[in-house]
Amino acid sequence: MKKIAFILFFATLILALPAYEGNVIQITARVSSVLSISMDTPSEFSIIDSDGDLIPSKAIGEILVKSSYSTWKMTIDSLYESSGTVGRLKRDDGEDYIPYTFQIRDGEAVLLNQFNVRSASNLPTPFSGKKFNVVFFFADDGTKWPQGIYRDTLVLSVTSD
Repeated sequence: MKKIAFILFFATLILALPAYEGNVIQITARVSSVLSISMDTPSEFSIIDSDGDLIPSKAIGEILVKSSYSTWKMTIDSLYESSGTVGRLKRDDGEDYIPYTFQIRDGEAVLLNQFNVRSASNLPTPFSGKKFNVVFFFADDGTKWPQGIYRDTLVLSVTSD
């Protein structure tokens, strides 16, 4: 009997307490996706040194990649591509071409060195982006190219996986 009275006493206390009502607030935040690649316009550069010798390699600029995706890949294409690994600089007022190979580097690591091939997957970049170096390589085969301005157009792309 004491147990029943004790239980009824606590039941009465619990029922006498005011009911607590809480509010549920749902907060939603959206983060826009970021996926971009850019490069400052490279300046003109010489590939022949003051002694008339071909310069074997030339850093031509930095690419800035920004990505908030979990993984991303880069590709590069050339207007005057000769093969999967060889591009060509074409003389503005002629049909002369200077062949080159290239590397897109992350420090000393090579991210990409073939045209129209997707790089390996990469992790998201910092908010400010990540810079990669573009380096051209020229082979000295003894060819004497006519004086002039030589150009190529590169198309850089970055895609999410």
